[in-house]
Amino acid sequence: LATTSHIFNSCPFVFQLFLGMFIAILALMLRNVSLPWVFLGRKFSTGVLKYWFKFVMDFVFLVVPVLLVMTIFSQSLLLLACVLTTCLVTLLLFIVCEYLISPDRPAMRVVMNKLIDESQQPTTFVTYFRWVEEFNSTMLLTVAAAILAVDFPVFPRRYAKTEKYGHSLMDVGVAGFIFALVDEMNKAQLYSRYWWLRSSYVVLPAIGLGRTFVLSVLNYPQHVTEYGIHWNFFYTLSPTCYRRGSLSCGKICDRVSLTWILNEENLRETLFTANAEGICSLMGYITIYYLANRAIRLALGGDDAKSIRVKSWIECCWKLYAFALIFYGLQLGAEWALGEPSRRVVNITYIFAQMSLLTFGLASFLCVQLFSLIAWAANVPHFSVGESDLFLSDIVVQPCLTTSVNRYGLACFLLSNVLTGVINFAIDTHNTDDVTAMCILFGYLLSICLAVHLPAFIKWNAQRR
Repeated sequence: LATTSHIFNSCPFVFQLFLGMFIAILALMLRNVSLPWVFLGRKFSTGVLKYWFKFVMDFVFLVVPVLLVMTIFSQSLLLLACVLTTCLVTLLLFIVCEYLISPDRPAMRVVMNKLIDESQQPTTFVTYFRWVEEFNSTMLLTVAAAILAVDFPVFPRRYAKTEKYGHSLMDVGVAGFIFALVDEMNKAQLYSRYWWLRSSYVVLPAIGLGRTFVLSVLNYPQHVTEYGIHWNFFYTLSPTCYRRGSLSCGKICDRVSLTWILNEENLRETLFTANAEGICSLMGYITIYYLANRAIRLALGGDDAKSIRVKSWIECCWKLYAFALIFYGLQLGAEWALGEPSRRVVNITYIFAQMSLLTFGLASFLCVQLFSLIAWAANVPHFSVGESDLFLSDIVVQPCLTTSVNRYGLACFLLSNVLTGVINFAIDTHNTDDVTAMCILFGYLLSICLAVHLPAFIKWNAQRR
């Protein structure tokens, strides 16, 4: 009975996580539906003002909702979701009415069997060689917002990292990055001279070592129960990048680690015990990597090159939703049999919880992309600009901000960490009022987005001339 009670008590927190992700997806969908109307289906790259207007719209639709979810609207997620849903449904009604009176409507069979060129596939979501651009970028921006917002009182404590057991927003961060690594590790590697110096096996540990050294020198306050005394996110990421690693190299000793770490029996007297959380969680994160890799391969039917029709991507979408439902069922079963999820040791319940949430998010982002793709294939007004145009790269549907964030992901993450440290040194974040905190967070996120998008603008402007 006690275990069942824990499961029901955790449901509101799990629901909030799914609802928060759903709000981000609704905002992206609203952006993709509304912008073609603003530009009347024409290309955005015809002037500097249009270029930056699109950037502002991307920031408003993709970044601001994420910030609102974890701050001032954290108590009104249903209200925010209802407002976005109402706006979206209203626009969709206009689009459907306009489509029904259009004389160029193809048959549904023609739409479903529409062949998709490689440049038009939703490859920025699930294919093997171009990873989930919107998913990955949203994850990066959410983490960037959360690592600073958590220091302000406007950030709800229930969203902060859990100490022992439970569900929270910030517990998703590392698992989300591991989930997004699947494609990066399967990309074809172009080996050049000294390629290993730029590889993840060298870069990530070097950054982790640098972070440990800098924080020690500056005496920057750290949350010891997060990874340990010296361990950090980059050390966790680097062994996961070694895809030849095998699950047989170790065993997750749930009961031992739970007793030793979570019951505060660890005195942190040696290098190993000082970083117990980081070391003991490695096998759990590697498990998430392999589960994500297998789930995506199964959803794609084993070979993504064959998925060249609209109906193939629809099938992939519902398969991902089915996997999300299966993982959620496994999560509930694990909670009932083994106990609540624990981020600190990455137990099996935590693994299933993260897999259900992240697979649901991946499927939903693909669903958003498929709407634009189907609208293009069906010759919906303002969504189809001609067969010769590259649908996802030249017209307004493809968010330019996500492309920039995805391209400079590591720089974006490092910049957010540096700015977070500077802001914490400059002001007393723990005693800042909500209005000031929101202004700081807004300026902080805008600065990061501008910094990663500026190289793209410089390149675009040079090509224009």
